Amino acid sequence: MRTQPRKPKGAPNGTGGQYDHLPHGHDTLPDLAQDVPDEGTLQSHRARREYYQARDRAQQGWMYMDQFLKASEPAGDGHDWTSQPVCSMAREMELVERAIGPEGRPGPVARKFLTVTDSPSQAQDLARTWVDGTLLALRRSCALDPTRCYSEPLVRAMLAPGTVKLERILAKPPYCLSAHRSRIGNRYRERLDAYKREHGRVDDRIRDRVWDETLADYVEEKMASGASMGGGLYYSNGQDANPRHAHVRRAMEQGLPVPVRRNPDGSVFNGRADYERILADFRSQLHQHSLEADRESFGFDPATDAGRVDTTGVDLVKVFQQAARQGHDLDVLADTLHLDDAMRQRVMAAACT
Repeated sequence: MRTQPRKPKGAPNGTGGQYDHLPHGHDTLPDLAQDVPDEGTLQSHRARREYYQARDRAQQGWMYMDQFLKASEPAGDGHDWTSQPVCSMAREMELVERAIGPEGRPGPVARKFLTVTDSPSQAQDLARTWVDGTLLALRRSCALDPTRCYSEPLVRAMLAPGTVKLERILAKPPYCLSAHRSRIGNRYRERLDAYKREHGRVDDRIRDRVWDETLADYVEEKMASGASMGGGLYYSNGQDANPRHAHVRRAMEQGLPVPVRRNPDGSVFNGRADYERILADFRSQLHQHSLEADRESFGFDPATDAGRVDTTGVDLVKVFQQAARQGHDLDVLADTLHLDDAMRQRVMAAACT
């Protein structure tokens, strides 16, 4: 993990290393608020990216200049931040380092990422990437809005642990997991953990049942409140879970089974297995290790129930140690290899020593 603070990407005279002072001597600066497109124009990511690139060409480092970051007029909702000073880069650096924590000791923001990796240093690296992106977006927003100030209280609020949401990370490429599926996944993992604590080991049948019950409860909540639930929600049997979709509604009205989604190879799409595949891939990426390499090393994909292998002659302790380093669920690995309870306990005990 990098422990030396560095200047964020896009900062003036960005060379890495410590933050430095902003360049001076700009007698006339462009009025950024003069030609800011209306809100609708910047709805797409591509439009925003192109707009920011144009700004960078016109005035490099514009989102780091106090002239733009300070509120120049009161907000229309009665709030007035014109008297607030801009958060200095030195102070921002202190807040960031406090949120991430010293090496090997995750701070409050970095601890949020321990839910997806058991490695403190990787949690801190992931947290730093999230913090850098969050504060850069906040700077741009404040620089383009004359009523907002990039103040220390605002930076503190953006770095609060409660603002870190796993679904925001998984929603980005290459995972593109919708926020709805992430929320369902979070509930599913909580329920599955509770089941494991009470009953011990679980198999795919139990996992499917917990997933289906969790998804059904979520759909019922959304239907009762009238809120949107989005698409891409599938039960373990491949059925679309959203009753508002036309093909689902028609099938239910006619008393027919809901059409089943299938994988390219013709097998039934399993919503639970697909979620766990994405989560396993995400964890693998954190360890800079791909699932393709897992298949090569283990002979199977830890995120699925397919391709079980004959473990004769295989050093299971090394396999489990490697899986642990890559962030895989060791119970899933043991289930996939069909280890009995005695072998499971011996291998896990040896792998964790």
